[in-house]
Amino acid sequence: MIDLENERLISMKTVARLAAVDGRPRSLRTIHRWIHDGVGGRKLETIDVGGRIATSMEALQRFFRRRAEPPAGPHDVTELSWPIEGRRERISRAMELAEAAADAEGI
Repeated sequence: MIDLENERLISMKTVARLAAVDGRPRSLRTIHRWIHDGVGGRKLETIDVGGRIATSMEALQRFFRRRAEPPAGPHDVTELSWPIEGRRERISRAMELAEAAADAEGI
């Protein structure tokens, strides 16, 4: 939860610039997905300020920190939310997680 007394509010355009990839700002649609849909079950905290949506530097840091954590259980295989380099490694890790989930279900 955003603490208005102790956190620095920032706009969605600022979030897009801060979360740039290869020097290019993220699209506002991506930021919107982080807020409403989340990534791997983790959503970006926001607050309504005078009819505008804002977040804080600290909330953005919390969001990225939570995204870097591995999923809670073997059933969370829809998205690999921690950094794994390379396509083959991602596929291999997804298969391992799927097999673990199937084993846990006795399949």
